[in-house]
Amino acid sequence: MLTGSYHRSELAQLPEKGYLPNSAYILSDYANELMLMQMCIYVVLGFWMLKKEADNEQISFWSNKNPDLAWCRKGTIYSVLAIIVFVTAKLLFENDLGDHFIAAYLTLIIYGISFILMSQSTFFDQKTTKKYVKSSLTNEIQENTLEKLQSLMQTEKPFLSSTFSLPILAKKLAVSQHHLSQILNESLGQSFFDFTAQHRIEEAKLLLKNQENAHLKIEEIAEMVGYNSKSAFNTAFKKITGMTPSEFKLN
Repeated sequence: MLTGSYHRSELAQLPEKGYLPNSAYILSDYANELMLMQMCIYVVLGFWMLKKEADNEQISFWSNKNPDLAWCRKGTIYSVLAIIVFVTAKLLFENDLGDHFIAAYLTLIIYGISFILMSQSTFFDQKTTKKYVKSSLTNEIQENTLEKLQSLMQTEKPFLSSTFSLPILAKKLAVSQHHLSQILNESLGQSFFDFTAQHRIEEAKLLLKNQENAHLKIEEIAEMVGYNSKSAFNTAFKKITGMTPSEFKLN
């Protein structure tokens, strides 16, 4: 066996036979240009559709009021960055090294989107069902508790207190903490923390839009709805509304 050799000079070269005419491969000479063109078309059409949807809802293109619109806008912006990475890599690197940078960027985007989708998936909520398999909660208790819960949150608004907790709410509803937690998880699809945050943020939205409260600072609004920390209030507000309290107040 010969090693370190690819061709024996005494052997005749095999004739080359193409299956397609040379003109069929001409597009391969413009692969980069065609790739850039289709990326630009995708981005332009994406922004056009998002702008059209924003106009239909009568909101600003950059508004975060519609979470779905905000999500799609971010995806389109990532596509713009992909074009910048593509052009930069092709201009600075003549060999295949530029392609590695492009692939690395696209890989990060795919991983990032996959992680977000998995974190928002309801697949992992299956553990909630198993958690309450042996629960003694009946449908009657569940329905009655939900009615009392809705009435209590609208009339007394106990969530406005910074000391509001699951034991306090369970006591007011005359139900066990375990049953109340199960009701929130199964009927409303929320933890007690998320349930509380939702009500507090809804109340904060009303206060922020009320012109009589225009003189109040964000810290004061946070305290009025039960938050002792401005940062915690801002985090919860942005998670639920997609914008900060200051941005919401200006819109």
